[in-house]
Amino acid sequence: MNLLIVENGKTCEASILEKVITWEHECFLAVDLAEITECIQQKNRRYDLCIINLKGLLCNGIELIHVVRECSYYLPLMVCDTHLDHKKRCIEVGADNFLVLPLDDKSLRNKIEQMGVKQSVLIQKEDSLSLCRRGPVDGDELAELIKLDTQGLAKFLQIDISCFHTHKSILSKLAYDFTYKNPLLTEILDRTGQEENLIQIYASQITIRKTKLTSQQLRQKIDTEDQRMEQFNKAMEN
Repeated sequence: MNLLIVENGKTCEASILEKVITWEHECFLAVDLAEITECIQQKNRRYDLCIINLKGLLCNGIELIHVVRECSYYLPLMVCDTHLDHKKRCIEVGADNFLVLPLDDKSLRNKIEQMGVKQSVLIQKEDSLSLCRRGPVDGDELAELIKLDTQGLAKFLQIDISCFHTHKSILSKLAYDFTYKNPLLTEILDRTGQEENLIQIYASQITIRKTKLTSQQLRQKIDTEDQRMEQFNKAMEN
């Protein structure tokens, strides 16, 4: 995950950068308005999350939030401070979340993972399929993705056709199936609650077909898919 961290690292006792730099994230530091503006305007770099640590900052935190919100793309924004009474104003001007310092490493790490949640996207281009993960387009979608993530689900978007809910690790399954199992066809489950539950993806024909399952069939397939997804999760952790 690419993290843009704004703080006065030299004098800040509660440094966010010192905590997260060892957590396998790509971290970029800015200390004032000029630096955060320069970072955001770089066309060859895109961030997954911006963290503003107000403690010890020598510039106006509200102005920093405005700079992030003027970015050309939506960037999830988390503000940290020792003063809870600053929360309302920060949220009003555009922050997605506000954390009160000091914060233990586990809580901070969990919140960063939560705020960096993405959706799976299947893109059709003429005679090819491509899979990727994409961040939210606004604060409402961020809230939607976080809610789904707490339920063990993820948003799966097929460009120009449909959007539905799947298991949060489904992208790993698709990549595995097309690479090692069957390069022509794979199946996933739509857990949105629509009538057509079984999604068949044909790589050779670049098509997706949805089939209706009975409640019992869907429940059995969900149990089977959950077991497979748990194997993918364990593999990624190792």
